This record gives sequence, C-alpha cells and structure tokens, in this order.
Amino acid sequence: MHLTPAPALTAWTADRILALGWYDGPTEGLYRASNNGQEVWFEMLAYNIEPDDLDDRLFGLREVPRGTTGSVMEALAFLGLQGSPTCAPTWVPDGSERWSRAEQRLAQVEDNLGPTRWIVRSSDMERLEQAWRVDGFDPDEDWDRFLVQASATGDEPSKDLPVDPG
Repeated sequence: MHLTPAPALTAWTADRILALGWYDGPTEGLYRASNNGQEVWFEMLAYNIEPDDLDDRLFGLREVPRGTTGSVMEALAFLGLQGSPTCAPTWVPDGSERWSRAEQRLAQVEDNLGPTRWIVRSSDMERLEQAWRVDGFDPDEDWDRFLVQASATGDEPSKDLPVDPG
C-alpha cells in the first residue's frame, strides 16, 4: 500500500450526497462533486465518537463512472429525493417492481466498484477535512498500515481513531 496526502480533494464541494447507509450520519453511498463532476462510492472505515459534536469519520472512496449518481437517483425517484443535496432514503422494500429495479441498479453499482483510491476524514461527507490517495489499499488487510503511514506523514487523521464500524 502506498499513501500520499491529497489536499486537492478537500476542495471538493458536494453537489449530491446519496446516503444509502446511516448511523448518526452517512456511512455509505454516492457522492458527486459540484466543482469537477467527480463521482465516488463512499464507505465509512472508522469513526471516533464526539459527544458534543458530529462524529469524526474516515471514509474510503472508490471511483464510479460519471452519471452513476444520477442513474441511481432516477431508480429511486419514486421516493421523492430530488430536493436537498444530501438525502438518505428510508430503505423499506415492498416487493414492488420499482423496488426491484432500484435494488438491481444498486447491485450493478456495487458489483462494479473498483479499489479504494482515497481515504478522507469528514464528519458528514459535506466537508472533506483531510484526504489521502492510496494505491493497493485493502481495508480488511491494510488498516493498521494506513494509520502508521498517516502518522509518519505528519498528517495524522485523529489521535483517537479507529473504531471499526464492522
């Protein structure tokens, strides 16, 4: 695994955050940047509980093709998610054809995810506070190495992370 600070990612601003997992904030889903159109699948890797504020979280980002967020939003249109830039649908499949299509579309996205390319520190995915580009990262095998390398760069994510969410 190779780790490089990626401060340019902290300039990304969210055009759309589709949180498909939620636990006191987003845990996984799709993110589209408004300033460059980049789209990624995000997944929470670790968190630190902040009793008086939003939790401090680390997310792994995987690239998805442009248009993925829009196509998933279309598949979920029956939920009325078009308003806010950040949305977290309530996932209650009812066996209908529309739910089946939405689940199939999400399965296609997840089946075609590439490797984790970046790790970002953020409480809510709206503001990316720190970022690292990673090559050859496997969260299940490389987590401890990531923390050691982040500390060695002087760009440590948090003194109290990680709490493994899985």
